[in-house]
Amino acid sequence: MPAADMMHTIAGVSRALRAASASSTGCVRISRRHLRGVLYQVNADINGRPCRMQIMGPASAAVERFSRHVDGVRTGRAARFLPYPENSVLHTATPPQPVVRRKAVQLLTLAPAAASEVMYRMDFATFLFRDADTGDSAVVYRTGAQQVGLIRRTRACLPCTDTYRIAVDNSAAEAVPESVAAERLCRNGLPFLFFADPRTARGRLMYRRFDGYLAVLEPHDRP
Repeated sequence: MPAADMMHTIAGVSRALRAASASSTGCVRISRRHLRGVLYQVNADINGRPCRMQIMGPASAAVERFSRHVDGVRTGRAARFLPYPENSVLHTATPPQPVVRRKAVQLLTLAPAAASEVMYRMDFATFLFRDADTGDSAVVYRTGAQQVGLIRRTRACLPCTDTYRIAVDNSAAEAVPESVAAERLCRNGLPFLFFADPRTARGRLMYRRFDGYLAVLEPHDRP
């Protein structure tokens, strides 16, 4: 990528961090995803609160989005109002793609509203967590401006008392092999698919990366 774009991104991120607080720190990662464009990712710490921003596009868009994201995290009011960047790669029907990354994660036990806050602060399209209401895995995901969807691994018709506008899907995550999940995700042009492992019955999150390939998050209970 042009050196001018790199310097513009670093300078813009630095300005946003200085405006947030003197102790804020950040790390910028810039990578080209084949012929699809340049992917910008910034991981930062704002007053002790970790946050993340990711976008594929021009350097100016990355700087603007990060500045708005930092302001929302700093004030504690508006990270959730920042729309997730639309990207056709994440919503295009394709032949089945390979899983190129697999990550075991220790799930945080959270109420859906708290899980939504983490999702917005880390600039995720969806977030895998352990539902405090059921004790089982679940995902929250963005359904539109200021809206959140919730899918649990097992069918649980529980009322949602959170202050967020959360749409609860009362159907259970289907138990299917990973190959079937990948085929469904790609064939239907989905950005993610929450499903259960037929062997362990544990919920798993498959999602499409910005390069078009797939990744899988699986729960892991560390001691």
